[in-house]
Amino acid sequence: MKDLYQPSVKVFFDFIKRWKISIREVKSKYLSLVQELSDINNLSASFKDFRRAFKLKKNLVNFLRIGRPKIDLILDSQKSSKMEGIFSLYGGWTEQRIHRLECDLVKVARGEKPNFVAPVVTRLMAQSIKPKEYIEVPFHYQLPADLPPLQKGEVYQLQTRLVVDKNMKCTDTDELTTMHQLS
Repeated sequence: MKDLYQPSVKVFFDFIKRWKISIREVKSKYLSLVQELSDINNLSASFKDFRRAFKLKKNLVNFLRIGRPKIDLILDSQKSSKMEGIFSLYGGWTEQRIHRLECDLVKVARGEKPNFVAPVVTRLMAQSIKPKEYIEVPFHYQLPADLPPLQKGEVYQLQTRLVVDKNMKCTDTDELTTMHQLS
């Protein structure tokens, strides 16, 4: 009987590692949502109860980051220290309200947390993205002249965040290589 459950457990833990969610956080959120759903099932089934159950299931899906919008920074070209490209926004399963788009330049050393270097873009957006919709936002950035030099094992990265409903964040990280002429 254990063998039947083993692959699904492996998939679940791979999912958690991929999205960098702590197991304790998933367990506590899941248990609270299951408790609320079981409370609803014990009540008489009214429209209000069904609506509440649907909302709880939607919150669980949002918590597990399933069906969220996606963001990708595509760098087209660079001339010396100038970078150009686009932010590609892809809609998720449901319509989401976009609050802001942020991009930061960070320095990352192997095995350490990223060190903030400079803000690149913070764009306030008051628009919605429909399911499976595609939006392009232009990107232009001039690297600062006084960038600290890179040590061995360090790289510069552009960390992009899309902040949508209920302060949910969709992220993307792009490494700047030597072709960007950083050193």
